[in-house]
Amino acid sequence: YFQIKILEELYLGSNEIGIDGAKDLARGLEKGGHELKKLYIEANRIGVDGAEALRFVLVKQREQKCKVLEKLYFENNNLSEDAATELGRALNSDGLIDGSLF
Repeated sequence: YFQIKILEELYLGSNEIGIDGAKDLARGLEKGGHELKKLYIEANRIGVDGAEALRFVLVKQREQKCKVLEKLYFENNNLSEDAATELGRALNSDGLIDGSLF
C-alpha cells in the first residue's frame, strides 16, 4: 500500500476510457487535481461530451485561479473541430501541443 501525494503527469493514452471515463477524470480533477501538469488522454474516444466535462473543469479551475494543466494531449478522440477548439481554449493556447486538436 502506498499513497500518492502529488501526481504531476498522467498517461492514459489508448485506454478506451470513453465518455464516462472522461467525465470521471473531470470529477477527479475538480476534487483535487491541482498539481497535475500534463495529461495524456489521446485515442480514448472521449467524444464531445467527455471533452465538455473536461473543458468545464479547466475553465472553473482557471476562474478560481487554481493551478491548471500545462499540457493536454487529446488527439484522436472523435471530437468535432468546435469541441477540440473549446477544450484547447479552456486549457489556454500556450498549453496546446501542435497537431493535438483532433
